[in-house]
Formats: sequence, structure tokens, C-alpha cells
Amino acid sequence: MKSKRGQGLPMNTIVIAAIVLIVMVVLIMIFSGSMGTWLTSLKNETEGKTCESYRGTGTDAASIGHWVNGPMCTEAGEVPVYNTQNADTHPGQTCCVKK
Repeated sequence: MKSKRGQGLPMNTIVIAAIVLIVMVVLIMIFSGSMGTWLTSLKNETEGKTCESYRGTGTDAASIGHWVNGPMCTEAGEVPVYNTQNADTHPGQTCCVKK
């Protein structure tokens, strides 16, 4: 007597379907113009800002961005905005703001 195997989708089919879905979403974003809008907003968000122009949620001077040495913020309640590990200005420092 032959044993019956489970009736299911092979793993390859699921992986290929996931890849096709991701490619379709990217193509829709490109052709609908959403990708250009997203890239422009990302560029505007990161370009031309200094550490001091970042602000936390507070209104006092402590919530303004400031540089610290190393990859981690040192004060309690601070979060890193970005670090400049390989940058020409402020090499090896991190911009931190109080959240």
C-alpha cells in the first residue's frame, strides 16, 4: 500500500511568491511616483542638519542635540540621533538628544 504524503505548498513556492510580492510592491512604488516622494523626503530629512538642530521632546536647553565621544550616549534618557564614525567632521562622535 502506498503512503500518502501531505498535500501542501512546497517551501520553494512560498519563497518565490514572497519575492514576487516584494518586487511588485517596489515596482508599484516606482511607477506611481511614491518612491520619488519617499526618497526626496528622506534626503531632506538627513541633509543639511547639524547635531544642534535636532531637538528632543523637551523645551529646555538640555533637549538640544550635542556631541559625545564614542558610539553611545552617556546621559540617562538620551538617545543617539546619528554617529559620525567615518565622517570628516566630529569623527568617532555621536549626536545625542534627550527624549
